[in-house]
Amino acid sequence: MLIRQAREHLERRAANHRIDLTSLDGPAAVDLILGWFEEERADDAVPLEEDGDGILFQWGTYKFAGSATFQYDVTRQFTLEDDGERELWQLSLRLQFAPTPESAALGENYHWCFDPTHVPELRQAIELSPATGYVSARRPGKVTLEFFDAC
Repeated sequence: MLIRQAREHLERRAANHRIDLTSLDGPAAVDLILGWFEEERADDAVPLEEDGDGILFQWGTYKFAGSATFQYDVTRQFTLEDDGERELWQLSLRLQFAPTPESAALGENYHWCFDPTHVPELRQAIELSPATGYVSARRPGKVTLEFFDAC
């Protein structure tokens, strides 16, 4: 896969597993992205040893556009080197929930993983995160999949 094809590859993986990206819950979103990261590399990313392909799991209450929402996000980040310049591309699968006092108490946090052999540790950190417990009992109001240049 090439980095520019990441969105299509994830959408195809979801379709092959009969997953509707617009109605995912938190655990299903995590399973989808982590399974993909374990199995498929971006051929044009810089080497894994240089953090060329990784996973960012994050949560918190943010106000990017419109009203604030509690966000539970699993992002695949790719580093592309083009003519000596490095570009960061992210494919973000974001579940959004109406903010509550309980979600506000969760604060913000994140975990990174740049090595597919470390996915079991990342998976455990995600499962044990207070955000996963919170979203597991709720349906998101909105699920988005965004592919963008993060620089």
